[in-house]
Amino acid sequence: MKITSSTKTSADVTRLIEEARDAELCRNFDLSRDILSPFWKDFESEPELSAFTSPIRGEFLRLCGVFLSEYGRARGLPYYQIRAKDLLSCAADLFEAENLRDKAAEARVGLANCYWFSGEINEYDDILQSIKAEFGADPGHPVSIQIKLNNIFVAIWRKELKEAQSLIDTVANVITANHHYRLRTQFHNLAGIAFRLAKDLNKSAIHLREAVHIAR
Repeated sequence: MKITSSTKTSADVTRLIEEARDAELCRNFDLSRDILSPFWKDFESEPELSAFTSPIRGEFLRLCGVFLSEYGRARGLPYYQIRAKDLLSCAADLFEAENLRDKAAEARVGLANCYWFSGEINEYDDILQSIKAEFGADPGHPVSIQIKLNNIFVAIWRKELKEAQSLIDTVANVITANHHYRLRTQFHNLAGIAFRLAKDLNKSAIHLREAVHIAR
């Protein structure tokens, strides 16, 4: 699904965003590039989003920012993190101006990851703590769960597998079938990785099978 001059309807744009978010979940850089290409042909330039309303610009800026961050990390391009920070900060500001707190928090989680990938751990922690202060009272809130998933990712990266398993247990107690499939897929995928590293292959297989099932 691509946006052209004749298909810029609300339904088309919504479908494009959903497709881009699925590609983001799969870390499919080629597919993400293809989906975002109608308004972002040159990654060295800013995406052209003037035709869209503020909330839609925020959605695309977040998608573009996360893409730059993940692509830059995978390809060893540290300056992409700087550009990603700018896009994600703009996305968060647009969402906050529209009082879309959940979406602003999602953009700020992406921003925190940029700092993590840049080795700026204090800034990463500060951003997540500020989001936690806003949403932490409800452990089942998608934003609260997303923060926990970030913490699981960091624990896996640090090889702190007991901490990762403790966080997995915490999320397992609050995540339900009512949560979005992307969030549930991400949780089970991370849990599968953590248990595989901990040599608990039975639990790893259970979580990875569930991730595949939900994704399908």
